[in-house]
Amino acid sequence: MIELTEERRAKLTAFVQSNANIPKVRKDRILARLKEDRVPAEMVNRIESRMGG
Repeated sequence: MIELTEERRAKLTAFVQSNANIPKVRKDRILARLKEDRVPAEMVNRIESRMGG
């Protein structure tokens, strides 16, 4: 579990929201997790790898 800066959180959230390939139910679950104080590092790494970061 890691803490995100507001900038990093905003980038991840924007990417997930704009990704039409993620089913709505899964997208909602990811966005809810990204709002938490601490989020799973594996999830962040997976999103960032798809972002090219």
